[in-house]
Amino acid sequence: MAIADTDIERLRESVSIIDTIQGYVQLRRVGRNWVGLCPFHAEKSGSFNVREETRRYKCFGCGASGDVFKFIQEIEHLDFVGAIEHIAGKAGYQLTYTTGGQSKDRQRSKQLTEIMSQAVEWYHNRLLTAPDARVAREYLRDRGLSGDVAREFKLGWAPDDWDALSRDLGVSIDLLRETGLGFVNKRGKAQDSFARE
Repeated sequence: MAIADTDIERLRESVSIIDTIQGYVQLRRVGRNWVGLCPFHAEKSGSFNVREETRRYKCFGCGASGDVFKFIQEIEHLDFVGAIEHIAGKAGYQLTYTTGGQSKDRQRSKQLTEIMSQAVEWYHNRLLTAPDARVAREYLRDRGLSGDVAREFKLGWAPDDWDALSRDLGVSIDLLRETGLGFVNKRGKAQDSFARE
């Protein structure tokens, strides 16, 4: 669902960009601006400027700039809607949602992200537990990578099977193709993109 434009504008006008950014960056007042160390790149002298009147920030070191929504998008790694929801949640502001085209795109994106997460877990569990992944586990040990590293970075193992992921996930080939996890091979069958042949 899309967020009502009026809610976006009310949030933009009512939420203090200074207060929001101070949750992440220590700022000090310098004239009409607030200045601090940029959270988007390493620096020793503050080139990160925020101005309440314009509701904007700008770093003269790396060029990062924007409004409160852009800041939250960048610092929290969220999309635009996620940034609005984050800010509204912190401010205790109840958002109004409308139905529209954005909702379908957002649902599709969520579905694809979930499929990718399932695939990561599937490949990762294969590496950790599958008997045929013993060679891969030995290879990682020989390279000095412990099991803890494999778990931290969710390393995975693709079996010597052309459609194991496609079969086990039970997801349509269209969705697998859209995520890049699978494709239709020359025989007209679903095939895993990471299959070892």
